[in-house]
Formats: sequence, structure tokens, C-alpha cells
Amino acid sequence: AVVSTQSTGDLGVPLGPEMLDTVANSSYVEDPAVPVHCFNGKDIQTTSSYFYTNQKDFPDEIPTDVWGDGDGTVPARALKVCHGWESTRSVTEYSGKALGEHGKILDNKDLIKKVIDIVKDNQSCTEKCSIRNRT
Repeated sequence: AVVSTQSTGDLGVPLGPEMLDTVANSSYVEDPAVPVHCFNGKDIQTTSSYFYTNQKDFPDEIPTDVWGDGDGTVPARALKVCHGWESTRSVTEYSGKALGEHGKILDNKDLIKKVIDIVKDNQSCTEKCSIRNRT
């Protein structure tokens, strides 16, 4: 995307290009280098991007949603960032609205049990904690 000072100024954000540079040059997807257990939903229709038919009408045009996989709120490509980290110890995905929907996943009894088990394991952590153990 091309962002100009004029276009962001028209939107009331004169520092837009500078803000975009800051975000574009920052990494929010680096491995945090601490043990990570990923839990996320999947197989739920989720807005993954927006399409503007007449870009010359931006920002007044209402975009069309582009749908993809996710948890109903967060697209799959964002949910899966932690799947590839070296520090990731486990990945658990819950399919469908009943178990994996963004707002409902915290009520998922399997997830709660797994989190309790992780906490218990960490309380008695020994050398096994440094071994990558993906499930």
C-alpha cells in the first residue's frame, strides 16, 4: 500500500507515514525466547482483509470483506504466528464455533484443563522444560 502525507493528512492523521514506517520496521512476530503454548480456534469464517473497488473513493467507500479461515475475529495467518517459533512447546487448535470461536475459547473445558496441566508442569520444571515438545 502506498501512503502519502496528503492522504493521511486528509484523514486527520498527518503523522501517518511516519507511524506506518515505525510499524512496518517493527517485528511483532519474533520468537519471544520463552516457553510458549499456542491455543487457537480455526475453521470459522473470518474477515481476513478488505477490498476497495474504487480506490480513488477511499476513505469514503465502504469496502467489501474478504473472507478466510480464523476464529471468527482473528484471521488464521495471525493466529498461526506462534506455531513456527522455536520456543513453542505445544500447539492446540480447536475447530468450529462451539470450541474455537474467539470469545468462547476461554470456556473450552479442554483448554482450561491443558492450561492447568501446563501450570502444574512448570511448578515442577526440570531439564525437560528446555526440550522442544510439540503436540
